[in-house]
Amino acid sequence: MDRFLDRLPQRKIHGSSGLSEKSWRLGAVCRADGEVDLDGAIVVAEVQSRALRYDDGGLVACYVVAHGVSEDEAERAVEFFKDQARLLVDAERLAHDAGAEMPALVTIRYSSDPAGYLATADEFGFLRMLPADDVVFEGGWEIFCGLDAIRRGEQLEGAAELPPFDFRSLRRKVYANRALTEEDMSPWLVEESAALRRLTQHNPEGSEVFVAMADDMDAAMRGEIAVGGAYSIVIPTKIERAQMDGAVFEWVAQGGREIVVAHGLDADQAVRAFALVDAAPAAFVAPKALLAGGKEREKVGRPIIVPDDALNWMSTDLKGQCRDQQAYERLRSRLGEPVDQAMRRSELSIG
Repeated sequence: MDRFLDRLPQRKIHGSSGLSEKSWRLGAVCRADGEVDLDGAIVVAEVQSRALRYDDGGLVACYVVAHGVSEDEAERAVEFFKDQARLLVDAERLAHDAGAEMPALVTIRYSSDPAGYLATADEFGFLRMLPADDVVFEGGWEIFCGLDAIRRGEQLEGAAELPPFDFRSLRRKVYANRALTEEDMSPWLVEESAALRRLTQHNPEGSEVFVAMADDMDAAMRGEIAVGGAYSIVIPTKIERAQMDGAVFEWVAQGGREIVVAHGLDADQAVRAFALVDAAPAAFVAPKALLAGGKEREKVGRPIIVPDDALNWMSTDLKGQCRDQQAYERLRSRLGEPVDQAMRRSELSIG
């Protein structure tokens, strides 16, 4: 674990997003040596040991990550970050600081009674100070504030146009992040690269795609790929298979896939693009590519915003089979419009 953590400073720290200073900014993120505002609600990161879901393991530590918000604002923040905690905090470093056993789970919660929460957490030995300022990502908090402003009807100007979608760049980011998921390197990358090299050894012509994939894997394992500090918009899917238990029929979860709608976005682009994608997520998915049949089905989930350096799912759709490219082109054309105008147009024609 320590060798892995030694490599983290090389990764992009998601600090201030550069979003304009507007009245829609809510509260503030906490700092390692800063005081906590006890007058409003607080947003906290809770670390659980040996947990994959919130009710799986045991609480080992909690950290105050944002303060100075109302209870309603804190509740909306928790709803936004509940499936994308890594947009707000460095989950790996908090889990390491808390001494959590793997698998560790970091969840975002809130309290409308900061004094009571802190006193109770301190009494039971769970309360911890942030180990460093950069474990809380100000950029992620500002993205939430921007989206919350849109939902409240605030006017946000248009952002820069999205770039053409680059599939190889996405693939290289995923490989680079996978190479950091183990203390040394991901066995999956090692095995896949070796298999591709064997496959293409005597057939270089006509195997350019496989050779490029192997080259990207090798570059990732050598640490030569710079992922950067941008953001991605991802639509997760949930795959279920039919199961009969006697006379009882039920659908059983069998994992899912991650469909990257856009990547390499700055904070302004992420705010505006997410607002449009979240309004009609199914419009950005190719329906014919989803599993559908009598024994299996695939459901489109709620979109999330992910830092590019957290794109490390092995089930990521790297070939674009599940995404709708035409919807992405329409998204590109509308991002420069004021959000309210783009949202009205989306309701009419983005699907």
